[in-house]
Amino acid sequence: MTSPEELYSFRALWRQYRACRRNKRSTLNQLAFEVDVEANLLRLQEELRSPPYRPDPPLYFLPDGPKPREAFAAAFRRRARPVTRRRPR
Repeated sequence: MTSPEELYSFRALWRQYRACRRNKRSTLNQLAFEVDVEANLLRLQEELRSPPYRPDPPLYFLPDGPKPREAFAAAFRRRARPVTRRRPR
């Protein structure tokens, strides 16, 4: 099992940021996060280590397409954090 120190280390956050960045290149949220990436990752690390962590609200948008629908997506900042899984009961 991974300890919280390892999970929320700057190295782990950096790796997750780089993985997330591959799929979200050139989105407005990704570009805004990247302007000051080190400070943003350090702020995220501090928030994750001091409970309670409250993720940013999801983004709401209406995609173009033949069928109108609502869509929700997690903010880039939320995607850049490591994913923790709950233990099965």
